[in-house]
Amino acid sequence: AAAALGPGLAACTDYGIAVTLELPPPYDANAVVTSIAIDVYALASEVDAASAARRCDELAFGDLTVDQLSLTHVEQVVTARGASAALSGIPRIGQKLFLARGLDAGDRAVVAGCATHGTIEGADAVAIRGEPVPLIVEPSRRPALDDLAVTVTHLDGAVASGVIVRATLLGPAAVGPVLEDDTDADGIAT
Repeated sequence: AAAALGPGLAACTDYGIAVTLELPPPYDANAVVTSIAIDVYALASEVDAASAARRCDELAFGDLTVDQLSLTHVEQVVTARGASAALSGIPRIGQKLFLARGLDAGDRAVVAGCATHGTIEGADAVAIRGEPVPLIVEPSRRPALDDLAVTVTHLDGAVASGVIVRATLLGPAAVGPVLEDDTDADGIAT
């Protein structure tokens, strides 16, 4: 699935950028993703490429919000899967973040990814590798910290192994520790 974008630069220039969202299996072969949303953000001039890449990942998976990152939203385009669209107003110079989300029929992000790009030099291309967005299902009972386990699946029910699961426990007394684990072959993280 791809959405091709071109900045609105003067007609006499050969500057442009094509942005594509690469859907991971099984989303590449099924019809869960019905549209692609691409947001373009400009970063402050003092932000270096490594910091921009870190911010991109934090934005794509909801660890930080646009407000927390002090980004300037330049443009958003939503297209049908496989379609292309043009953007305008993208600055040619400076660091940019391209946030791409694969949306289902209910406009929920099921795949997301982000990429950075510096100055647009010509006919540039940005390929964004999409990753499944987790859907949180609350347990039917309140588990104790020691027996907390999370099963991760794709929307089609297939087990998602090798996925990093991060959780912060919140309660009336305080914020608990941050837990981090990779899912096993059965899609379970503890």
